[in-house]
Amino acid sequence: MDFHVKSSMGWGMTSDDEVDPNKVRCGLFALVTARLEDAHEFTVKGQSANVGNDRVTSLVSDIRSNRDEICIHLDAMVLIKNPQYLMPALSRKRSLNGGSNDCDTQPKQLIKITTY
Repeated sequence: MDFHVKSSMGWGMTSDDEVDPNKVRCGLFALVTARLEDAHEFTVKGQSANVGNDRVTSLVSDIRSNRDEICIHLDAMVLIKNPQYLMPALSRKRSLNGGSNDCDTQPKQLIKITTY
């Protein structure tokens, strides 16, 4: 019997050492640009005088979703710049009623990761 484990990913995966942080950063900026373009589309639609309240609620939700994705990409950029730090996942809690969600490019709190 052959107990050799084969990767389900096919011909192989790159190790962490082979990831180019500059390419990742550029890709993240491209994703932020795409989310900003999406948000722009939603804001243009919301400017119409014919938009009903239900549609406004949907557009606001779409814009908030884009904002949240942008924040995730910005956090990833900070981690690429400072890989020894990890931002707490709960650093920017969003209230259930759709309240404020600060999205800072500079994290307010960083936790240093120590490996043993």
